[in-house]
Amino acid sequence: MPQSAHVLTFPVDHIIARQHGGETVLENLALSCVRYNSDKGPNSAGIAPQSQILTRLFHPRDDRWDDHFTLDGALIHGITSIGRTTVELLQMNHQDYVTLRASLIFGRQVPTNFGVALTRLSLAPSSKRDKPSNRLPTSSRTYLTFAHSS
Repeated sequence: MPQSAHVLTFPVDHIIARQHGGETVLENLALSCVRYNSDKGPNSAGIAPQSQILTRLFHPRDDRWDDHFTLDGALIHGITSIGRTTVELLQMNHQDYVTLRASLIFGRQVPTNFGVALTRLSLAPSSKRDKPSNRLPTSSRTYLTFAHSS
């Protein structure tokens, strides 16, 4: 998800948390979406959905995205245990993010306050994020058109 689609800037995060021995060096730092970073926490692994085995998460410096994920419209599917675990733990297919991702991919119009709604979702406690609303705030009728390359 591009930073330009969010109200908040992306924080720099440790890929491997300092509490797990991760160093503050370029190779261990990455920009992260506030929501994904919140869901990831200090985790560097999760329980794989299919095998129920502890599996490391996708490492943005060491792994290739195409080796672990595929894009189906606006849905991200894990094609390896690492990919599936990452998609599940980070809730990458949360309805609100799929909606925004579709708008960016297909060049549709998105209400300007959609980013505000996503920011609120990003900062909401996990229990509220698990019950996404299908409605967007209605206070703004201004829309942004995202560029779409054919």
